[in-house]
Amino acid sequence: MDICIPDVSVDFIVTGISTIQTVIAIVVMFSYYFENREKFRYVLHKRDQTYSMGLSEYGLNQGTIGRGERRSLKFNKATGLANALNQVEDKTSLVVRIVLFLYRETRLIIRSTLTNGMHFRNVFYCLLSVWSIFFTPATALLLLDFMFKIKQLNVVFYVFIHNYEMIFGVLFMLIIWIYIFAFMGFEYFHTTFTSAGVEGTDDDPDFNTFCSTLKECLFSEVNVGMRAGGGVGDALEQPEWSNNLYWPRYINDISFFFLINIIGMNIFFGIIIDSFAEKRDEDNSNDEEITGQCFICGLSKSKFEVENVPWKDHIFSQHNMHAYLAFILYVKQKPSSECTGVEKYVKKQLKNN
Repeated sequence: MDICIPDVSVDFIVTGISTIQTVIAIVVMFSYYFENREKFRYVLHKRDQTYSMGLSEYGLNQGTIGRGERRSLKFNKATGLANALNQVEDKTSLVVRIVLFLYRETRLIIRSTLTNGMHFRNVFYCLLSVWSIFFTPATALLLLDFMFKIKQLNVVFYVFIHNYEMIFGVLFMLIIWIYIFAFMGFEYFHTTFTSAGVEGTDDDPDFNTFCSTLKECLFSEVNVGMRAGGGVGDALEQPEWSNNLYWPRYINDISFFFLINIIGMNIFFGIIIDSFAEKRDEDNSNDEEITGQCFICGLSKSKFEVENVPWKDHIFSQHNMHAYLAFILYVKQKPSSECTGVEKYVKKQLKNN
């Protein structure tokens, strides 16, 4: 007896997986939020205080009287609503209290999302998971989470984040150079830009280039010029020796290849490669400092070896950082009236950061 197994729609499976992933993302997002809720509240409160004090001092500076006061007034209006809601909460009904609670929580979630990187990532991943339910190709974007989970791949984000000014600066420089070549191409060489002819014939070029307008010339040279191995000249129609455009095209193609494909692209890739090298050197330096230097006194391991002093005895007995941490926690929890002179001094220094 043959057993017939019904065909299961691939879209149904993908939608089911996306739904499960969305539920997990929502749980992770709210778990992280409620776990760090008080921390978010404290950090944002301190930031509001610092910002308000800075605006007040700014309004008292010579030559800016009035402007800072207006900015302080604007800030106080923005934060005064929350303070007013706190004052009237005890005098309102249960429904109004629920509305006020939802308002404060929504405001805190939005502000913490914009100020905390991990919470922003969780919220963004949750929204992406919800989007993947209705737009199936977005499911592939969920795999980007592996780049955050794998520690080695975080170096990629570090390189681009810490060098974004230089990277975007080089890209902007390349766009300017290409725009100059596109302007010259639109003015003098627009007849040599070729598009696809009949497929499978000799008229079918390797690249499609268009230059009926300056915008088409620019996008064609950006698209083709940076991908072609020999620059934009490989994608354009080659003039004959007797053609008046031969030498101008010769100079244009050589200049594009030299400035864009050789100098510009190598500068761009060189910045990225050097950034990886700097990150590796920084990690090695940090590892060497952690393993070869005392955390308390800052003396290196080599100095103890020269003086024939046991290194492990120093870091585990004389300057054990866990003992110092335990002492700090002990001093923080101990009342000031019961502290000794040294403990009072340490307690004061901890309060003053």
